[in-house]
Amino acid sequence: WTLLQDVINGKKERFEIDFKMKHKLGHWVHIHSRADVYFNKEGKAVRVVGTHADISPRIEAERLLRDQKQILSTLIDSMPDIVCLKDADGKYRIANKFFVQLFQLQNNNFIGLKNSDLAKLSNFFKEPLKTCQLTDELAWKQGSLYRGEEIIPRPDGSESVFDIIKVPSFDDLGKRKDLLVIGRDITVRKQAEMALAQERNRANQYLDIAGIILVINREGIVTLANKRACEVLGYPEEDIVGKNWFDNFLPDRLKTKVKTVALEIFSGKAAPFEYFENPVVTKNGEERLIYWHNSMIRDEHGQVQYALSSGEDITDRVNMEKALKASEEQYRLIVENQKDLVVKVNTEGQFLFISP
Repeated sequence: WTLLQDVINGKKERFEIDFKMKHKLGHWVHIHSRADVYFNKEGKAVRVVGTHADISPRIEAERLLRDQKQILSTLIDSMPDIVCLKDADGKYRIANKFFVQLFQLQNNNFIGLKNSDLAKLSNFFKEPLKTCQLTDELAWKQGSLYRGEEIIPRPDGSESVFDIIKVPSFDDLGKRKDLLVIGRDITVRKQAEMALAQERNRANQYLDIAGIILVINREGIVTLANKRACEVLGYPEEDIVGKNWFDNFLPDRLKTKVKTVALEIFSGKAAPFEYFENPVVTKNGEERLIYWHNSMIRDEHGQVQYALSSGEDITDRVNMEKALKASEEQYRLIVENQKDLVVKVNTEGQFLFISP
């Protein structure tokens, strides 16, 4: 009523106000009221013409939009990731608490600033902010999702590695609109990957200095062959791994027998041999005698899935033993058929042998 009086008295040009009215059914309705006052020649108000419009749907939509914005803001702020939105010029429009705390911007009003502006505020984060600006431009030029890793220093002297995703959006004319940036701290994962790689390299070094190492699956396919295995067989690794062990690296006379026994072991019909000897055929067709030590790798159900075999090439040793035995036999025959006396004495004068 006061507002209407102000319009009638010429203090305001137009009457327009939002208020609530109680519906006859008992609920409240939001009303938008506006009116014009008409005056006579003497300047006296003679008529008021106006409308009441039910704006309850609009008020409810605005309330829902505010609630959704609040929920989204709460969700973004609770995320343990970088989340920010920049405009076409690279100016920050939105940034969550994680980003603010990461770059220590709690005391700075950074909305509307660029990375180059933030770099001036903090020399400590100058380099990562420069990198961020460069990768922003890469995302814009790429025109689609960009992904990369960026390193951000910490005040304690450590560094964090972030998996960064940048998604540019464009208007209907193809002009730059917004750039969404999301970053997840993957430092722990990278450290684990590095430790795993170091452990793998160490294991490979152990394998390379060990004897023959082979891993064969249930189908008889070689899944691993170390450096020594390649040296003995005379093949590069790629010509061994993926090949059937029994069909390609055993003498023809043994293929069927050894394959049958191996399949029975894999199927559980026969107990595995922990130690055994058998020859293998090298690339040049030579047979080498290998002394094997086998371990079975089983799944969670106790089924044998792989055979891990470590072997020692005993070909030269066996040949030497045979040659030595033949030499000793030949020496014995010579001595036994010698008519003269033959004796063997050590350095202390003790008789070690006297011919018959």
